[in-house]
This record gives sequence, C-alpha cells and structure tokens, in this order.
Amino acid sequence: MSTTAQATETVEQALIKLGVNPEEVRCSEPGQWLVFRDDFEIYLDVWEQEELTPWNYFKPEGALSVFQVSVPVFYMPDARREELMEELLAVNMNLFYGAFTYNPNEQIVLLKYKRLSEHLQLNDVVETIESLGYYAEMTFKVLSEEFGLKAVQTKDQEP
Repeated sequence: MSTTAQATETVEQALIKLGVNPEEVRCSEPGQWLVFRDDFEIYLDVWEQEELTPWNYFKPEGALSVFQVSVPVFYMPDARREELMEELLAVNMNLFYGAFTYNPNEQIVLLKYKRLSEHLQLNDVVETIESLGYYAEMTFKVLSEEFGLKAVQTKDQEP
C-alpha cells in the first residue's frame, strides 16, 4: 500500500474515532474531507506532491505524500493589522500541532498543520484536528472583540 493510501486510511480511522462518518465528510476530490467544529470548517487533505520546490528541505526519490489540516479562522481587519500579526506570532510559540498563517489573496488568517504522511499515526491526526479546532475557537473568542474580527463564514452560514 502506498504512503498516500495509508495516510488516507489513517485519516478516515481518525474521523471514525472522533465520531464522524468519513463517507459523509468526503469532498469531491479524493483525499479531501471537510469537518466542522462549532462555526469553524476544518479541511483535511492527503495528496502526493510530485513537484519539489526550493522550500523542500529534503530531496526525496519520487513523489512526496503530504498530510495537511487547515482551519480558516477570521478575515484580516484593516485596523491594527500589525499589532494583530504580532499577537498571532506570539501565540504561535505556544501552539501544538499547527500555527497561524495568513493568506493575503483572500485576506484570511488560518491555522495550518502540514507534514509528510510517512509514519502518520492515528492519534496524531486526532490531536491535530482537535487542537486546531480548539485554537480556532479560543483565539477568535479572545481576540475578536479587541480587534473587531469577522469570522470566516462556514458553508452552513452562507445565505
């Protein structure tokens, strides 16, 4: 079994452990799932990355199998942007299984975790999903009033 197939199986087993039916949360593309924690979407992805970039610190033979979890949390406000970014960088020092990052094209701050799929363990997937969901909730709750944050709407919230 390929590393990507093993990772896919591990993710689906983790979803079952979390009480989620993998068939109900699979996206249209293989290796993609969308789960919810309260008002936050949690995207899970497993894929083979065939093109290497200069940002790959290693030179593997063949394609890389990658596991990623991302949670869009809020839209970057116009006011106090630098102060908010400094706050998120400080918060990053305390996070397990992920870090805050910024997508300037969509003006979205998100939590992200990415690793090679090789040796991916069931508990690592469960803890990543749980921790990123928790951090999204906690950060939005703590910083939303101070910085006037607007949550990224989930598909269930869209008109």
